[in-house]
Formats: sequence, structure tokens, C-alpha cells
Amino acid sequence: MNNEIKLNQEDPKKKQEVPTKTKKDKTKENASKAQVISFFALFRYATFKDWIYMFIGSLGGIAHGVAMPLFCIMFGDVANSFAPSNTLEDIVDSAGDLSLEIMFLGIGCYLVSYISFAFWSISCERQSIQYRIQYFRSLLQQEIAYYDSINPNEISTKLAEQCFNIQQGIGDKVPVFLYGVTQFIAGFIIGFIKGWQLTLVLASFLPIFSLAGSLLVFSMQKLMKINNESYGKAGSISEEALNAVRTVCSLASQEKEVAGYIDVLMKHKKELRKYSFIAGLAMGGVYLATYGIYALGFAVGAAFVGDRVSDSSGAPYSAGSVLTIFFSILNAGMVTPRLSPCLKAFSAAKTSGALALKTIDRKSKIDVEDPRGLRPSNI
Repeated sequence: MNNEIKLNQEDPKKKQEVPTKTKKDKTKENASKAQVISFFALFRYATFKDWIYMFIGSLGGIAHGVAMPLFCIMFGDVANSFAPSNTLEDIVDSAGDLSLEIMFLGIGCYLVSYISFAFWSISCERQSIQYRIQYFRSLLQQEIAYYDSINPNEISTKLAEQCFNIQQGIGDKVPVFLYGVTQFIAGFIIGFIKGWQLTLVLASFLPIFSLAGSLLVFSMQKLMKINNESYGKAGSISEEALNAVRTVCSLASQEKEVAGYIDVLMKHKKELRKYSFIAGLAMGGVYLATYGIYALGFAVGAAFVGDRVSDSSGAPYSAGSVLTIFFSILNAGMVTPRLSPCLKAFSAAKTSGALALKTIDRKSKIDVEDPRGLRPSNI
């Protein structure tokens, strides 16, 4: 009895001696989970051939971004060709020349866009295959105790998800990003070369346009994510009920399964309403900024032409220069919302790359390829 009493008295002390995680430990764990690597570290398995592909694809993406500002220059020249001072023959000749230039620009735009996407996609596929091979090889070389520390059922899901995020980050999102950045920079360069006054006036609407466009993309992504999660959980409930439909019917649980299905779908109703409202406001902001640029550009441009204000070259503003500046700045503003999905993909790729490379680089405590140790002659 005395021994039992002593044991019972010792139990609370033993419970108190169990180490608990402090806030610092939890912070360190969260930091390790959120660890990311540099973007260029994702190209670990890129060969010399892959680098050649990516270089050519990058040149194609940059050339594709310059194409639209060049079209704006040609569009302005078209407007100038219809000036009242030109004769009918001059208008026909200039229209024919500009039509050929626009046609050649369209063919070149098609070629460089194909090159940029094709070469980056080929390189991305080659590298993603290497990621999957090395990931799977590393998993097969780990000791058995490693699988006791993780959930083995999640390995295939994590492998597929992490490799997919890496593939998205080093794939077609890169030429899209290069295209957008180049078009933005080239549009402003052409605008300031043609007329810095009108360029500065039109640039006042760009923050509204960029903010509204980015907010629209963010809210749409949130809506898609919530919908996918809700329908995924609801689909698992329906699949489980249909697989065991005999049991469900024998227990008269049809209404219970339907109620569970409805509860899962209605769980995120408030979030869906919130992000739908934000998406509507963002869409309205995009149209407000677009029509605001149209109104301001044509009003100020017409005033500059009427008052014969000098542009950047010292010559008076013409209808062609106003249209060139207007569409260059408008296209530069329209491309900024497209960059946020690319940046999000790059961020997800860096996070998934850190987790994938951590598993790939992990050294097993039992090296199966170590030639040392006992080897039975027969089994």
C-alpha cells in the first residue's frame, strides 16, 4: 500500500516534468515551416541545354512585351496619315505601308510569343521530371524510423503538390511576367519620348487601375479556392454515402447525409459573399479607372492639340502623338494586374521548393549504398 501511495504521489510530478512547447519553440517551428529559398535556387536541376532554352524563351518574352508599344506608335502614325493637309494619294500610300508594317508586327508577335512559351515549357517539364525522380529516390533511401515521424498517407499528396507548385513557378508564369514588365516599361518610355506632359496626366489613374485590378485577381482567386475546398469536402461526403448506399438506406440516414452535405456547402457562405462583394467593387474600380483614363486622355489631349502645346520633341501635339501616348499608358496600366498571379506563383514555388529540397537533401541515418557493414553471402 505504501509503495502504491508513493507511485501515485510521483505521477503528478512526472506529469509536470514533461517538456511543453514554449512560444519561442512554436515561433521557431513556424519559421522553419515558412522557410523559403531564392528563386534561382529552384533551377538546381537545370542543365546547360535548359539554360539555353530559358535564355531564348526570355528573349522571346521581352520581345513580345515590346510588340504592343510598337503597335501604339503605328496606330498613332495611322491617325497622322489622315491629316487634312495630306492628299488622297499620300493617304493611300501611307495606309498601305502601315498595313504591311502592322501585318509584319503581328507575325513577329506570334513567333516570339510561341518561342517564349514553348521554350520555357520544355525546360520546365525537363526540370520538374528531375524534381520528381530525385524526390522519389530520396524517399526510398530513408530509414524506416523516418516514416514513423511523418504521416505516410500524405507523402504522395505532398510530392505531387510541391512539384506542381515548383512547375508553376518556373514554367509559363516566367514569360508572362517578363512580357508584363517589358510592356509596362516600354509603354512609359514611349509615352515620355512622345510627350511627357500627357504621360504624367494619364499616369495619375494608374494607381487606381493597378489596385483595383490586383484586388479583383485576389478576390477571384479566393473565391475559386473556397469553392474548390467546399465542393471537395462535399464530394467526399457524397462519395462516401454512395459507396455505402445500402447501409445508408437500411439505417434511414438519407436526410442526415443530405444535411451534412448542405452544411459543408453553407459553411463558407459568409466568406463567399464577402469576396464576391469585393470582386464587384474591384470590377467597378477597373471600369472607373479605364473610362477615367479615356475621358481625361481625350480631354487633355484635345486641349494640347488645340493650344498647340509642344511635346517632348518640341513640335506641337498631333492627333497621332496623343493616341500613341494614350494607348501606351493604357496598356501599361492594364498589364499590372496580370503580374500578381505570377508573383504568387513564384512565392508558392519558393516555399514548396524549400520543402522539397529539404526532403531531397536529407541524409538517411542508414545509408543503403554504404559498402561497409555485414553482407550475407546467401539469404
